[in-house]
Amino acid sequence: MRSLSYKSITLAFIFAFVGAVLIMGCTTTGSATSGALANTTAPSVVRGQLLSFNIVRHTRLFDVVSGHAQRFVIRHGVSTLAVRNLGRCTVVRRTARLVVLRSPVLGALDLRNAHDLVFENVDFQGRGSGLVDSSGLVLISGASHNITFRNCIIGTNQDGVGNGVEILDVGRGMHDITFDHCRFAYQPRMGFECNGRADPSEGGTGGRSYYNVNLTNCTFEPSAGQAISYDDNTHGKANRAGTCTVAGNLVKGAGVGSRYRYGRVFEINGNHDMIVTGNTFYAGRDGILNLNMHDTSPCGWVFSKNVVDATHIAPRITVIDGANPVLIGGVYGGRFAGNTIINGHSGSVAWITGCHNMDWRTTRWLGPRNVPDQAGGSSGNLL
Repeated sequence: MRSLSYKSITLAFIFAFVGAVLIMGCTTTGSATSGALANTTAPSVVRGQLLSFNIVRHTRLFDVVSGHAQRFVIRHGVSTLAVRNLGRCTVVRRTARLVVLRSPVLGALDLRNAHDLVFENVDFQGRGSGLVDSSGLVLISGASHNITFRNCIIGTNQDGVGNGVEILDVGRGMHDITFDHCRFAYQPRMGFECNGRADPSEGGTGGRSYYNVNLTNCTFEPSAGQAISYDDNTHGKANRAGTCTVAGNLVKGAGVGSRYRYGRVFEINGNHDMIVTGNTFYAGRDGILNLNMHDTSPCGWVFSKNVVDATHIAPRITVIDGANPVLIGGVYGGRFAGNTIINGHSGSVAWITGCHNMDWRTTRWLGPRNVPDQAGGSSGNLL
């Protein structure tokens, strides 16, 4: 039999000790004050209402804590804080600025001026504010930036009126927020709404509007309202929002029931330089794509390799007569390459009004009434 070296024994002891500490963190309740860390060198974000927990073990590298998140509120950002769910315990590691949440998180996640955060494998459940268009199970506002949600579940907003994710920008430079490989459950309003209200005429600061707010490889279950909405109400003002990527998502429809007014699946309203590629969109109650601009400058949009399929209708969605898979208005320019648009209803495959110089030449228009209608003085469009 080969003899064990001193180095092997030492490493085995170290791994056993670390494992014991983590197990203790999942099963033991300590006497430290709930809601505050025992050591002031820990990330300053972990305080107040952030978590409800008890510290059960402190080491040089991390704190092991038990308990669960009743409400997770970040009011001031910190440097590179990651939040991950590993099952049954919560860990704060100083070296990597790591917080591991016991999932699910019950109650709204409110990020105000937060930055450098990663949420991974976290299940968000509970209720938003109840204030309709400003309600989100995940609410992001202020100058928040560099935030990633990866492999998370955005549960149904239990306030009965709000969104899954609500992002509200008032011109404080919000940027680089990404939802990647996340699942969005049914919502009483919208799955994901990103609103730009930067101009002073809208109550904003007049600063830069949001940019690089991205959705990649996510799945959206049908909601009462739109699945995805990017909105910027600046109407041609200089500080309009945009430069966002929507790629690789499966969006299973929108407009469940008739309670909520807007039942299209995907909306862009006034945002410039949007990249929408490789997505699959199924039927909505009122149609699928709702694309609008409000000025005559080139929109800078790139739509490529998307499937827009009005024949795939999820349960509890009743498509209205005359619904168009594509409704587009006031758009100048834009490249729409390699898309497949499938009509399945009594309306034409696309209704284009007041649009100019768009390039749809390599998009396939399939199904009944598969020739787009143009109105409102549209000109120069390559279909």
